[in-house]
Amino acid sequence: LFHFLLINMASPGFVLRLRGPAGTPSQLELERGEASTLAELRDTTAKATGIAGTNLTLKGGFPPKTILAPIEGDSAAEEGTKSVKEAGLAHMDILIIES
Repeated sequence: LFHFLLINMASPGFVLRLRGPAGTPSQLELERGEASTLAELRDTTAKATGIAGTNLTLKGGFPPKTILAPIEGDSAAEEGTKSVKEAGLAHMDILIIES
């Protein structure tokens, strides 16, 4: 276990903790770290959970606020340029997944 932590700490990405619709916790690593865009977060989360990216809702913080909502209109364009850091996310934050 200690070796695993050393490998992850040396990695350029950072980890977000996910809580799915069934309450099952998991972790997601974004390779570009805080420079990752919200679009990359959506794609990576969709692949990890099997939930269609266009239907994905992610909430974070306390009280939980919407970080990503289902794609409508021009929201996809903003996601392509806004970083997870600009969205207020940090390493090891908990995100709640809804579909």
